[in-house]
Amino acid sequence: MNPRHVFVFLMLGITARAADAPAALPAPASASTAGSQDDTLKQTKWTDAVAAIVDDQVITLDDLKKQIDPIIEQISDQVNSQYGDDPAKAEQAFKDALTKMDLNKFAQDQLKSMVDRLLIIKAFTDGHNRVPDAYIERQFEDRMTSDFNDDRESFLKYLGQNGITELDFRKKIVEDDEVAYMVDQLTSSETGISPDRIKAYYEKNKESFHHPSSVTVREIRLEAVADAPVNDLAAKIVADARQPGGDFAALAAKYSADPLAREGTVPAITYTSDNKLAPAAQAAVFALEPGQISEPVSITDAKTNKTFVIIFKCESKSDAGYDGLDNPIVRQKIESDLAALDKNAAYDKWIQRLRSKSYIHYGLLGGA
Repeated sequence: MNPRHVFVFLMLGITARAADAPAALPAPASASTAGSQDDTLKQTKWTDAVAAIVDDQVITLDDLKKQIDPIIEQISDQVNSQYGDDPAKAEQAFKDALTKMDLNKFAQDQLKSMVDRLLIIKAFTDGHNRVPDAYIERQFEDRMTSDFNDDRESFLKYLGQNGITELDFRKKIVEDDEVAYMVDQLTSSETGISPDRIKAYYEKNKESFHHPSSVTVREIRLEAVADAPVNDLAAKIVADARQPGGDFAALAAKYSADPLAREGTVPAITYTSDNKLAPAAQAAVFALEPGQISEPVSITDAKTNKTFVIIFKCESKSDAGYDGLDNPIVRQKIESDLAALDKNAAYDKWIQRLRSKSYIHYGLLGGA
């Protein structure tokens, strides 16, 4: 095991040592079926490997570890990519990240999610539903292609690294389908959302539909080099572009350092008032009206330290304001947001019902 993971699960195991007997565990979250379950549970040999019991199924510490490991691995990879040349700093940054995420609470949340997943899968099977074998096989083949490029050796390496078998991998595909199917049944129809709700949501969240002022421009970019000053050339280009019938695209194709412009395509670029443009460029761009050509603007690229002289042509301009309910995109977003809220509320009520009908007993790390 990765030393970092040892560190993580030593932390998780702090509360585990007291879980050698049923009396040391928190009270069951639900005891609606406790009469028949208690006798069975009394015969269970409790060890610190038991994280939770859901009816007749056990979630072990190892199950929880497998759930958390990939997330911890991501944090480790991010830290290593940032501090890879300083192991001591990387180790400290890793520990700081775990402290910030509140590992114990994170583990508890993951455990609760695993409990809920078992409840959903049970609801699926209790409803006499079944995922067709052909569909599972097709998904397995798709995963082999998308995740492992049809490389059996890479697939087996993945299984070994995660401590699972091919049967475990296939089982997870089935369970994912079962959970997705049951959750999809809770989807509410967006067409059932009333205009009054849409209007109320818009008024409450109006700031999220605010747009800053913006200017759409095209550019001629001249690269300034020591032995070829471009100020005179830039002034000539501006004068030619401002002449009646001046062809900005043709001038860009002839003079611009932008490869696309040299090929005959001058891309339109939209800048907003909250863009972090160089002050000179910001002032020049927002001073323009549609059809106007700017004076040459000298800008130094902070990354390459190259200096460019840029000439802007304004294509369009819009003031800051609010997108209204007459905008189809706004209305569609609100309907989607409200449908998601309805679905989440329906899910919460449904999962509470499932919990109330099941025996849930948390061991390690506690639970609610």
